[in-house]
Amino acid sequence: MASLMNFRLFGTISTFIACGICQPAMAQSDIYMRLGAGVSFGSQTELHDLDCSAVNPPALFGCGAGIDGAPLGAKVDAGSSANLDLALGTQIAPNIRSEIIASVYGKRELRGNANFLRSGESQPVSGDIRSFSVMGAVYWDLPKLGAFQPFVGGGLGVSRHRISKVRYDFPSLGQTAATITPSGSKSDLAMMLTAGTSLPLSERLSVEMAYRFADLGHFQTSAADATIIRTARSLSIAIDGTKGRLRTHGAILSLRHTF
Repeated sequence: MASLMNFRLFGTISTFIACGICQPAMAQSDIYMRLGAGVSFGSQTELHDLDCSAVNPPALFGCGAGIDGAPLGAKVDAGSSANLDLALGTQIAPNIRSEIIASVYGKRELRGNANFLRSGESQPVSGDIRSFSVMGAVYWDLPKLGAFQPFVGGGLGVSRHRISKVRYDFPSLGQTAATITPSGSKSDLAMMLTAGTSLPLSERLSVEMAYRFADLGHFQTSAADATIIRTARSLSIAIDGTKGRLRTHGAILSLRHTF
């Protein structure tokens, strides 16, 4: 009889341990990781002087109107690039989530036209830019539509840009006539707005599709020597920096795993 009681006591203790310790360890938490990939398209931006009246070193464009009547500078399209997200998030309320997002943007080509005086109407501009951002974001999960979970959200953080040398060509001044400004890097405030939906694939895994608008702040070239190429000769001259603003929009597809 004692042996039977000991066996039942052992079984009760084992069941308690299995139910009270092992099961909670397997329960789904509020913490998740998201890995996303997408494409973003840059809107048109303007390259202009940090200070159009600078003289030491001098401004590239200067103050006043260009050949087209607009302020001196260059209008460029920021092109498109692939981008990757790595995010760590948590459910902070029944319908509210928060994330820390690191986003890497691939090479984005800058293409456009400048409006220097006495340089002809065709003044092609070319360069490229790479960007990185870290943001804190908050999402509001809206009422479900069947299996789909719509959401809206926004984020705020910092960005880091690296712009290549920028080339300004002047075909009317000669076949090889150009001005090449230095490369540069800059950090700035960044923000984003997003809307999308998620769809569960399993208890812990879901797929997420979202549209995103991002204002990644300013990028700029450095104040350093620019190369001036003309038909007769070429020379280097110190020049002040220029800057533009990078705004993007695009789509991103993510996998979200809850721990």
